[in-house]
Amino acid sequence: MGKAAKITSFYPNAEDQSGAKLALSELRQKGEMHVPENLQEILSSILQKISEGEPISLVSSEQQYTTQEAADFLKVSRSFILKEIEQGKIPCIKIGGSHRRIASKDLIEYKNKFDKMRLDCLAEMAAIGQELEND
Repeated sequence: MGKAAKITSFYPNAEDQSGAKLALSELRQKGEMHVPENLQEILSSILQKISEGEPISLVSSEQQYTTQEAADFLKVSRSFILKEIEQGKIPCIKIGGSHRRIASKDLIEYKNKFDKMRLDCLAEMAAIGQELEND
């Protein structure tokens, strides 16, 4: 196994945003892109994010990450990642004895679950806040 690949990120500048807005507008008006519909939806979503100035990341489904790269991706500490691995919440493989690699599909699946849990907690807190306000 080779070195873990890096996440390819794109941070749009003002020119990128302007170009994305124009491309998105033309796509919506003319619908003249000759690509499969599901790919057109993906491209439209990417253009929308760029036009809003949001950074995007492209990740290969076969890519693997070190624990530090996973921590950077999730914006948490490396020790948090190690704890989640030890608790079986994030699958990994060991290479060279003590080095761990996390598959991108597993990392993204974990992130989606983590994000959903966080949103559910926020919704519950908002509901409790509403109840307290109404009392």
